[in-house]
Amino acid sequence: MMKRNVRMTALRVTAVLAVTMGSTASAWAASGWVKGFGKFTNANGNYCPTGANCTGARYTQAMFNQVTAIPNARVTVYDDVNPPHVVGAGKTATNGSYLIKWTGAASRPSPAKITLSFQTALDDNVFFVADATGAVARLQKTITPVGGTTQAAPQNVADALAGADGYWNAYWAIEKQWRETLAPASGAALNSAGTEVRGFEFSIPGFLEFCGTSCAVGSARKVQLDPNAKFTPQARAMHEFGHIVSYQTHPWMWTSNYDWGGFAGWTESVAEWAVSGWEEANATHYGSITFWQATAVQPSTCYSNGGHCYMTAGPVVPIPGADLEKSSYPFTVNNCDLTATNPEARWPISQMRFLWDVYDNHNDADGDSYSAAVSHYATHVNLLAFYPEGTNFGQIDEVWDASRSAASEPDGRGSLSYESNYLAATQQSVSILRIDNCSPP
Repeated sequence: MMKRNVRMTALRVTAVLAVTMGSTASAWAASGWVKGFGKFTNANGNYCPTGANCTGARYTQAMFNQVTAIPNARVTVYDDVNPPHVVGAGKTATNGSYLIKWTGAASRPSPAKITLSFQTALDDNVFFVADATGAVARLQKTITPVGGTTQAAPQNVADALAGADGYWNAYWAIEKQWRETLAPASGAALNSAGTEVRGFEFSIPGFLEFCGTSCAVGSARKVQLDPNAKFTPQARAMHEFGHIVSYQTHPWMWTSNYDWGGFAGWTESVAEWAVSGWEEANATHYGSITFWQATAVQPSTCYSNGGHCYMTAGPVVPIPGADLEKSSYPFTVNNCDLTATNPEARWPISQMRFLWDVYDNHNDADGDSYSAAVSHYATHVNLLAFYPEGTNFGQIDEVWDASRSAASEPDGRGSLSYESNYLAATQQSVSILRIDNCSPP
């Protein structure tokens, strides 16, 4: 959960790998090529379970607890001469495969063993997942090298398997979100380079010591994950990285209160001020549209550690508060009344549902004629980057204007501003979608 943001000079947190390849190899230096696969056991929650309506699901129970490819991760090759020396470097492909050349240095003995070190770091350095000390080497594979092998006829290496490791599970979730959702959106690739994700502690000295659970600081490109975040992708790793992208694409000054009349902890159905609830919903939304296509009819999101967000008895449908497709319409229980103790109009899940309705490609139960323009996908994901600087309506540091609401409160930018900017960018009104989801301000 992100609770802090200050305007400060951006600090680029970059993982630097020192690769010292030694002097130019002479003719006798041993060299060769290796190929194989890097894999881990996927224990991430938030899958669509068997028996549910998984139309549009990109992550199903069939993928859960399965040996899965380590995608696009950095791989470094070391020799066994003391001290170890880097003799090669490469990366895995999206399917976990790698093909890497290694070359022994002329000034050192030919290696009797070489070690392939797989790191929880996206190869183009968009982000890396480290432990509390900052270490990213999470999987080692030591082999006896065969010299003289070639790129066309490399040495085959048995699979390197990490098991159900929390770091690889968090890496997989963020990498999937980046590759499938964020990178295709214009501008996102320019604003998240070098994000450092550390776990799994409630407090990491010298890093982000104020975290009570998980948190992110967008200006510093830092994410801290708590011990319960290892296998809770949507609500933790993907959510916090979503905050980083959100802040980097549209930095603003957070001036409103987080709490709405006595705050006891963040959930999807606890009332918050609009600027807070909106940003929490926006950060969660990136993960939601990574796990679900626009065609989904029962998409869900919740805090789920190695499990799912669906009922286990009776019809396999999303649990209350997890169903993204369920709108508040028709309003039968006064849950949109802002004078209520915990009004749904203030729930992050209501704003998540509004965002989902903008994204999906079908109409809801109210019979509205709006069908989301998937052609505006990049605009939808990256829309907040278009917010201009200033304090007027629809601008980055917008202040609350009581003339637009019956309640005067420290709100600022929320879904009303999003609606205005979406209309300006696409000439498509999403007003009815706000109304059908309690018109969150």
